[in-house]
Amino acid sequence: QIKPASASVAVGGSVRMQAIFQPSMPPCPVGLACAQVMPAPYQVNAEWTSSNPGVASLVISTPNCAQGTNYCGQEVLVKGISNGAAGITAVYKMSSGFVLTAIAKVTVGSGSQTVTVISPNGGETWLKETMQTIKWQDNFAQTCPAGTYCASIAPRYYTIHLVPYYPPCTGSICPLYAIHAPYVIASSVGGISYNWSVGKVLNTSGAGDVAPDGSYTVQVCQTGTDICDSSDSYFKITSSTAGTTSNSAGQ
Repeated sequence: QIKPASASVAVGGSVRMQAIFQPSMPPCPVGLACAQVMPAPYQVNAEWTSSNPGVASLVISTPNCAQGTNYCGQEVLVKGISNGAAGITAVYKMSSGFVLTAIAKVTVGSGSQTVTVISPNGGETWLKETMQTIKWQDNFAQTCPAGTYCASIAPRYYTIHLVPYYPPCTGSICPLYAIHAPYVIASSVGGISYNWSVGKVLNTSGAGDVAPDGSYTVQVCQTGTDICDSSDSYFKITSSTAGTTSNSAGQ
């Protein structure tokens, strides 16, 4: 599958897409009972194509992989070139010879609603439990002709995710990462910034939790939609003060 399965971007905007493989449930030996645990999905190298490069072009994040093609990688950056729609196809060739294909739809428009993550946008190192500000922009704007009455727009809310970052594979043999689902930092956030106690996230039951040290990107989405943006590159969360940077709340 491709994540996200669909996206809307403005001309000049971009969205990252990943190729994810979900292994099937392993069979139990005949005549025996066994615990069934679904294997974790993981990123794979895929051959990527755009059905309409004049509308949505591809920038391959992983230029080399075992399939030996320039259009092969675990993820791509899809860039909006002109108004229209394009199908983004990922083809994964398994070692067994099976070929799996997934297609995601990208809609590009100069008037498309877009969200742009401003900070963290890659390269930062944030100390766990310090207060840092996550910032973004939303290009949506209401216009009201002079002399007419326009109903006010309902408040806009955003969901913020902390997405684990996995280094791209640049060799002929690629490691298999157990993909951890994105953590929820906050949901139904108003405005265009959020003061975050670094590392604090919500678990699946909605209770507070703490993400481990590591490399991540931040994804901000208009709540209830697929209008999202992510950090251009990864930043780091650490428990050590060495080499940390600051974008603290109030600065």
